[in-house]
Amino acid sequence: MQDQWYIFVIAKTPEVVTAFNITGEDRWMLEIAVVDVEHPEEVVSRYCAPAVTST
Repeated sequence: MQDQWYIFVIAKTPEVVTAFNITGEDRWMLEIAVVDVEHPEEVVSRYCAPAVTST
């Protein structure tokens, strides 16, 4: 199910040039085209679910 979500988001992200589904903890490797040094953070944040931390 999670792979379907990633595939959907990748397809809707114009910055993604190439996407690879790989083995291991980091399951996706993306090649992205960006316009400046701040842009990668904006693109990557689309793939990160908000997390609640507690101590």
